[in-house]
Amino acid sequence: MYFLCPNHRNELTRLPQSQLSDYWLNWMLEAGNHYEEENWNAAIPFAGCSLDLTSSALQRKDVNHVDLATEAALSTIYATNMLAHQRQFERASQIADIVSQRIMVMMLNTENHSWAETCLEAINNPNRQYEFFTEYMSLPFQDSHTLRSFCA
Repeated sequence: MYFLCPNHRNELTRLPQSQLSDYWLNWMLEAGNHYEEENWNAAIPFAGCSLDLTSSALQRKDVNHVDLATEAALSTIYATNMLAHQRQFERASQIADIVSQRIMVMMLNTENHSWAETCLEAINNPNRQYEFFTEYMSLPFQDSHTLRSFCA
C-alpha cells in the first residue's frame, strides 16, 4: 500500500503533528485538483501519500489520535474512491483493510474507541463515505452507487 518511499515515510512521520497535518492537507488539495479533472493517475499518488503519512503516524504515542484517525479515514475514502473510478476494486479494498487494521490497533492502545469506531464505519460502510467525507472536506467527490459497491 505504500505510496511514500521508506526513507520519506520515516522522515515525515517523525515531524510534529502540525507539520504532518500541513503535508496531509496540501496533498489532499492537490489530489482534489486532479480529481476535479478526473485525472485519476495524477490524483491517486497525492491521496495515497496523504493516507500513507497519516496511517503510518497513527503508531506514534505523542499525537492526537482523533485527528490522525480522521485524516486517515478521509484519505482512505478519497484514495479508494479514485481507485474505484479506475476499476481497481481489489486494490481499493486492500487499502481500506490495511488502514482499518491500523485504526483498530490505535483504538486498542488509546482511549479513543468511540471515534475510532466512527472512522472505521466511514471507511467500511459505503453508505457513510460520502456523508463523512463531505462533512470535513470541500473537495470534489462523486458519490456513485456503482463505485460504492466495491466494499460490499
